[in-house]
Amino acid sequence: MKIIKKIEIRHFRSIFERNIEELSSFNVFGGQNDSGKSNLLKALNLFFNNQTSFLEEFDFRTDFSLLSLKEARGTKKGRQFIAIRIYFDESQIKGKTALKKLAKANGGLWVERRWWAYSADGSYEQIIPPYLTKAAQGVKRSFSIFLQSIRFVYIPAFKSAEVFSHVLTIAAQV
Repeated sequence: MKIIKKIEIRHFRSIFERNIEELSSFNVFGGQNDSGKSNLLKALNLFFNNQTSFLEEFDFRTDFSLLSLKEARGTKKGRQFIAIRIYFDESQIKGKTALKKLAKANGGLWVERRWWAYSADGSYEQIIPPYLTKAAQGVKRSFSIFLQSIRFVYIPAFKSAEVFSHVLTIAAQV
């Protein structure tokens, strides 16, 4: 099932700004070492689970792009944030007819999460399309339920028995 149409990542680790489009139900990311493949998956893990890696809590200081830090320090504004926006394929949403119709009529369904340098607790700001902020409570609730229903599991390379055990636990729950 193809649920994500597009991913936009800004200022996360080695990714200054990257858009990944034309996603399908099965995607393979390939490239040389240190080209950002793992950081793409860690960004998705941050978006869905508020963790960057396996059992590793989000830490803005280590997860913020060094290139972005250099740029922010060079300007007077210097606003430091990490942003991840995901565009969803509204046709794949089960039920929730009003939400699907509203999203289709207004150019799609997306959500952006931003982590700011000044947020000490690792919380994020969630930005949704303007049409959703004006929507009826039932539609907003449907959107919230839809987001909560997505389960993303980040599985790093098997480097320890702890990782392998964790993966087996997840597989047993599915």
